[in-house]
Amino acid sequence: MAIGAGFIDGLDMGGNTKAALMRIGIAEMERFCNDFLEGVDKETFSESCGMADLITTCVGGRNRKCGEIFARGRRSNLEKTWEEIETEHLLGQKLRGAKTIKQVYDLLR
Repeated sequence: MAIGAGFIDGLDMGGNTKAALMRIGIAEMERFCNDFLEGVDKETFSESCGMADLITTCVGGRNRKCGEIFARGRRSNLEKTWEEIETEHLLGQKLRGAKTIKQVYDLLR
């Protein structure tokens, strides 16, 4: 979700679009957890480990930042790989969102 929020920022799409992404995203995360895990507490998604974490990462997290850099690079024909973005902009931190996307995709396939 945070990489998608960064794409939205990088494409200058605005706050309403980002809010829609987060609203749909939290619903999809809840659906995913209910489909693949047992004993999921519905309230988890409206608490700090759910909605609050999603808002924080979509507004200021490193995955959002990297998504924005990636999208702006694509728009200006200055494309960088995820690895280049990570090395140049994260000061030793690691980008986790891209790996998570692949893992979820592989699981759903």
